[in-house]
Amino acid sequence: MMDDTVKPVLPWWVLLLCGTIGFASVFHHDLWTPDEPRVAAISLEMSRTGNVVVPRLAGEPFVEKPPMYFAVSAFLIRTVGVVTGNTAALRLAPVLWGLGVLAMTFLLTRRLFDRNTALLAAALLATMAGFVENSRWIRADIALMFFVAAAVWCLAEVFFAGRRWFCVPAGLFAAGAFLSKGIIGPGFIGIAWLGMLVPHVIRARGRGELRSFLAPHMVGLCAFLVLSGTWAALLRVVGGRELWDAWFWENQFGRFLGTSKHGHMRGGEYFFYLSALAMYAFPWVPAVTVWAWRAARDIRTRALSRSNLFLLVWSAGTLLLLTVSTAKREVYMLPLLPVFAIMCAETLGKGVPRWCGGFFTFWQGLCLLLLAVFTTFPLCARFLPDSVPAEAIDYLKAFSFLNVLAGCGLAFCIALMFGRPGTSGMARPAAITAVFFIGLAMVPLQAIDRFKSMEHDIRAFVSRVPPERRPAIAGWHFSETMRGCFYYYGDWSVPQIEDEEKLAGILKGENDRFDSVIISEIRSVDDLVKAPYRVLLEGYPGAADRVRPIVWIEGVHERTTDREE
Repeated sequence: MMDDTVKPVLPWWVLLLCGTIGFASVFHHDLWTPDEPRVAAISLEMSRTGNVVVPRLAGEPFVEKPPMYFAVSAFLIRTVGVVTGNTAALRLAPVLWGLGVLAMTFLLTRRLFDRNTALLAAALLATMAGFVENSRWIRADIALMFFVAAAVWCLAEVFFAGRRWFCVPAGLFAAGAFLSKGIIGPGFIGIAWLGMLVPHVIRARGRGELRSFLAPHMVGLCAFLVLSGTWAALLRVVGGRELWDAWFWENQFGRFLGTSKHGHMRGGEYFFYLSALAMYAFPWVPAVTVWAWRAARDIRTRALSRSNLFLLVWSAGTLLLLTVSTAKREVYMLPLLPVFAIMCAETLGKGVPRWCGGFFTFWQGLCLLLLAVFTTFPLCARFLPDSVPAEAIDYLKAFSFLNVLAGCGLAFCIALMFGRPGTSGMARPAAITAVFFIGLAMVPLQAIDRFKSMEHDIRAFVSRVPPERRPAIAGWHFSETMRGCFYYYGDWSVPQIEDEEKLAGILKGENDRFDSVIISEIRSVDDLVKAPYRVLLEGYPGAADRVRPIVWIEGVHERTTDREE
């Protein structure tokens, strides 16, 4: 064990490395499926229409999520986008939300423990795999993470510092969580609130002290209800009863109970979020394990501190809520990462067992090896398996300044690991982990972008469709991703059909509005279409394996013949 009296002090350059991970090459790659084209299209449309009440995807209402994330992204498009371009402005949004999360995690940890532990918690969170991914990914969960962390920090000021009127900003931040993801946001905050309230009630000596908390809580609750209730009421008035029911019953309660037809329904997988934790909190999972073991020991001896009791209730209660829900996806546990980062920081500040230190040493060595691979990719790319798309291999074979930067990062990490004996505590593993994620973003992720991007193929496809024919073209059951791509890249809201009889009628020339159809299906067109047809245009956007084409077809009938003549 390390000396329990040693506190982890992080130099400023380690904090700078951790804080810049999100900016590494973030503006140099395109939208990635499955979520980004949809979110980008909604944000772009909101920036054009100014309608922040009802989010729309390619002209159709999209009420799966409230408008907070889309509205902020739309603002960045209208302000920053005129200089950087729309995609770069959209990518700036999660980076800024992520920096806000790090700041809130620092403030919360400082209130619970001390400044050094708070700095370490922020650094560990910045280098968790799940945070790195989502602070670069265009989707609403990072906004929910920020508002949950901010609200919990305000509540910690209320209960741990006696600053009762912090209930008001807590209510405002809770409204932000609601406007980011819906009811689940205040639910996460409510569990943390109970983790602080119950011990406080037990410790309170008189009813007068408890009554003094009532008025600030009521004002905070009113602030929450006014902001969140205003949007819900506007949605009901502007969108109508059907749209409101689709948001409230279908997307909120339906996903939780498993009655929704949409979403990631995985009922019965009770250990799903344990594996998600191992992936999202990597590489600091061993520290979480040590914290849990020590907490169990302290519970048996009744030595669990008030701060750690709160962390235990917050984490266990939220995991239980997520487990009970039928809808399951790794990203849903993103708002929990700050609590795990705080656990890790508190654990590492007290010292860890030898096996845990051995794991971190192994991890640092692995980071050095991978950085060496990133640096020498032009030499070793030819040895990659045939399953790697040709676009990625061609990119990796070409030597660029990014390989030079990866080499500089490797040299820095080698010097840090073997040539700076004064670097102690968690400064070395945190810095090496940060450099690894920066190198990962600069080289391999840029190669992935070469075949994952759909921009070139979508623009090329749309440009070959005559503008005068577009109003009479329908889309067959486009995915949300494809609808978003056509709107974002082609400025085209393709009307959708889902009825096979209507599809057949269009191809037979029996539809007064449409004369042709664009089909995006894994199934072949022959399996779907029974009427005679001809292919007008075909493309394979973002499909290096040519699995999911988009095909523009029209029927072979008298109307077609007349037009050709």
